[in-house]
Amino acid sequence: MSSSGAQISAAAVAAKVAELLPGIIDEDVLFRDESTGRVAEADLPDRLAAASINSTYARPPKLTLITPNDSISRQNFYTSGTTVGWSGAGFLTYLNAWLGQRFDIVNPQGAPVNGSTTQDVLDRLDTEVLPYEAGVAVVLLGTNDIDAGVPVATITANLAEIYTALRGTGALVVACTILPRDAAGDTATDRENLRAVNAWIKNYCRTARGVMLADTHAGLVNVGTGKALSGAYFADGIHPYPNGAHAVASVLYKVLVSTTPHYDDLTDSNADETNLLANGCLFNTPGYLALPGSAGNYASVPDFAAIPRGSFTIAVWAALDDWTPATANALVSQYDSSAGRSFHLSVGTDGKPKLVTDRLGDTSVVAVATGPTAVPFSDAAVGCLVVTRDASAGTVQFKTSAVAADGAVANAAALAATNLGAALTGQGTYSIFDASNAVEIGSRQTGTVDVAKGKLYRVMMFDDSGATVLDADFTDYAGEDTVPTVVSGETVTITPSGWSIAEGWTLTNGPGNAATPRKVARTDGVAGDWQEIEVTASTTSTSTTTLAPALITSGFSAGDFVMAEVEVEVDGDWAAGSGGSTALSPFVHLRCLDAGSSELLGLLAPVFLGTPAVLNSPLIPAGEAAPFRSVLATPAVAIPAGTVSLQLRLRHGSGATGTARWGRARVRTVDAAT
Repeated sequence: MSSSGAQISAAAVAAKVAELLPGIIDEDVLFRDESTGRVAEADLPDRLAAASINSTYARPPKLTLITPNDSISRQNFYTSGTTVGWSGAGFLTYLNAWLGQRFDIVNPQGAPVNGSTTQDVLDRLDTEVLPYEAGVAVVLLGTNDIDAGVPVATITANLAEIYTALRGTGALVVACTILPRDAAGDTATDRENLRAVNAWIKNYCRTARGVMLADTHAGLVNVGTGKALSGAYFADGIHPYPNGAHAVASVLYKVLVSTTPHYDDLTDSNADETNLLANGCLFNTPGYLALPGSAGNYASVPDFAAIPRGSFTIAVWAALDDWTPATANALVSQYDSSAGRSFHLSVGTDGKPKLVTDRLGDTSVVAVATGPTAVPFSDAAVGCLVVTRDASAGTVQFKTSAVAADGAVANAAALAATNLGAALTGQGTYSIFDASNAVEIGSRQTGTVDVAKGKLYRVMMFDDSGATVLDADFTDYAGEDTVPTVVSGETVTITPSGWSIAEGWTLTNGPGNAATPRKVARTDGVAGDWQEIEVTASTTSTSTTTLAPALITSGFSAGDFVMAEVEVEVDGDWAAGSGGSTALSPFVHLRCLDAGSSELLGLLAPVFLGTPAVLNSPLIPAGEAAPFRSVLATPAVAIPAGTVSLQLRLRHGSGATGTARWGRARVRTVDAAT
């Protein structure tokens, strides 16, 4: 359009304003011609420039936030003994998570002070607040003034001075209405004064530049009584429980989400040198079955008719973390103390291979063949262990093969195996027990005994003629929870390790919990995978499900400031349990441990305290659709000497259910504490 009086709609102006100064300027006030109700496009550039000059607010120069308030804001930060973290009773825990950790929270203990009035904050602005020049200042003040009987005129004058001082530093000021109260000693006059101050705050924000209203009072008031919501929202009628903090954050989130520049400082590659985690992107490397060495982590093949019961050969390609393990590591078995015992092949604590077989029809007759020498493989190195049982001669021969795990093996002879010592005699000429239970890979007795720790690449079984009857080949499989065997077509089920748990991470459960892990491919263009965990908690106790990687032992020194951050996406199916009032709640726990595994320091986000200890609708802002993605981050704190462990945790009440997906975890050192 030309500049000769051409007109455009207010909606078009609004779009242009949102592009240039998003969420800051009221286009109706600045650009509308009151006589016509229209806005001239020709005037737009000049008026935008003038408005920018006249406003004391510019887009935040730094993604920093400060809360120069009282104990309600001081609840954001928690410290007790060796535990430091962002508290579930603090609204910034949720706000910062929902905004993608775009803010560094500056001076979290010094800016808010317990018991502060508006005058107290004015008195310390010059020392504890203004020097930080935060990009955003959330002002939630006045409840202590109300309690002390400070006149409304004094409270509002002080707030105006605080807002002006903060705006002068270039900060965007978020003016929060005073939270409702229901404390002993509150009077009708107190409630009337509170309403009057809140009315003034709302009116002030209608005209002030660079001050945005957050009506936090409205989210927590009992509209029938005008008092604070009771029960799960407030601890004492003044200080929010986690559910109350969640409600405050939901209001702040809606105010800030459209005006805050996007900031994503998470790692997007395992090659990120700032990440102390080896697999922060939760990748799985195809080509082997990763076993963490904990109960319940193994693979299995259903019983099938082709399993030989007389003479047979088994070949296993593996890279155990320790080939002389602290406890025996089972490689392959069909052996259960109650469901029928057939055979199991393992490596003992002395590094010697062992094959145990039970006689058909009488499992009291057992042959235990222990190899004469230890396997010649280095720890974490791939080796092929072969065992041949000759039922007619009653011998067992252990061997090794140089054939690669992904090599072509047409039959047992193709292994070209080398004897590992002399053949063992007296090993029974009977047929072994015809068990009906599954063949297990990496354990025996349904993942509860002799669970292997390391990598398994391939398991083959041959009959007495040398023909292949089972080939569970993991070397070229890049799928999820199952893999078909090459020969029989049977399905190998990975339970729940391998590609269900990201490589280098382990999953542990509290008593009675049932956790189903799944690897989920990302479709948002970000490197890595989602590690999804679906939990049904015990109906009799509260407990925690933990996803954790190996200990971090290098890359930091005592005194370094260290923090953790991780993405988490939560579904809308989270539910409180039948045995309690709380649903699942994800949090991140960075632990610094001494040589005896005692915790020297624990950094958490969030720390859930008080009653209730967890949220009924965790990490989803009020009114937002699920699934909702958040970023959790611990504070940055100087750590003592020791090792560091990151734990991604789901805490839950009894009987609670829900699903969370973790992705892009990072532990890093920073220059200073935030």
